[in-house]
Amino acid sequence: VMNDQARKLVKKLYEMVNESPDKKIEIDMFRILTLSTLDIIAETAMGITVNALENPDQSYIEAIYKVTDYTQERQKYFWLWPEFSYKLLSKNAKDNFAKIDLMKKFTLDVIERKLQEYEKNHSKNTSVNIDKTDDLANNLAEGYQAGKKKTAFLDLLVEQYHENQIGIDGMREEVDTFMFEGHDTTSSALSFSTFLLGSNDNKKCLDQLNDELDQFLPSVSTNNFYDDLEKFTVEPSDLDNLSYLDSCIRESLRLFPPVPLISRSRPKKYNRENKNPKDNEESKTLNDGSIWTSFENDLAIIFMYYVGRDAEAWGPNVNDFDPDRFNLEKHPEAQNRSSFAWIP
Repeated sequence: VMNDQARKLVKKLYEMVNESPDKKIEIDMFRILTLSTLDIIAETAMGITVNALENPDQSYIEAIYKVTDYTQERQKYFWLWPEFSYKLLSKNAKDNFAKIDLMKKFTLDVIERKLQEYEKNHSKNTSVNIDKTDDLANNLAEGYQAGKKKTAFLDLLVEQYHENQIGIDGMREEVDTFMFEGHDTTSSALSFSTFLLGSNDNKKCLDQLNDELDQFLPSVSTNNFYDDLEKFTVEPSDLDNLSYLDSCIRESLRLFPPVPLISRSRPKKYNRENKNPKDNEESKTLNDGSIWTSFENDLAIIFMYYVGRDAEAWGPNVNDFDPDRFNLEKHPEAQNRSSFAWIP
């Protein structure tokens, strides 16, 4: 799946550049990467083909974009948080709920057809009634006819459903979480990584990354771009050699975590005695320098954006893009870095 979708992405970018008069073009990478990640998540989570990269105007794709925008708008204004005031005060509330219903129907349609497919494969009845009245049905049927037996996340949920371990609503919630949260965070991480590597200030990093990719990834050269693209395949074992790529991704996540903050609550009273003298010295913000106490229902909000830019953990050039921070040979002091300094 990853190789197939990566080829489609590269092909799309190649053709966009080639179609421009002077081979130069401005590309909204976030938009392109979002569509590509949607294709990947749809195939791995639901086992269907949505072809978002080639057909971005589908109703489901539009709904995802709209709901994302509406959610951001609602988060900014506390008076829109309660549902009754949101419906009353926001001009976008009606469309937001309509788009959410569309997304739920999309998932439920896929679940229904997956259950039909399961019954087909586990009963004497070899026929399955798939209503091809919309693009969703056509895309799903296309996957069946292609004979692809890749196990998607939804296939595992269907197994659990027949073992009475999960219900239809639970299946929908799980798949919606993967689809909505999975594509959004992944496309954000890829976009910031692309932005940082494409910056003129980081050209040396990009050159070093290209050298590593050329050295360890398979070389294919037939002097035909499309032939080379079809033959080029990355195996999981290849990733073990791409240490600098790993460092680039980690450094990008440090500077721009897709989820800038998280919250945690502790249901019971908890005490932790700080027995490390060095930690006592650094814990000056605590009342007694040694005891951290959290009470029932306390809510801790962790701003990962600022944790990743803490100069005490990452040094004075904390805002610079430097993948070598994760190279213990070049930065042996990194061994003493707190394991919680990098959260993403």
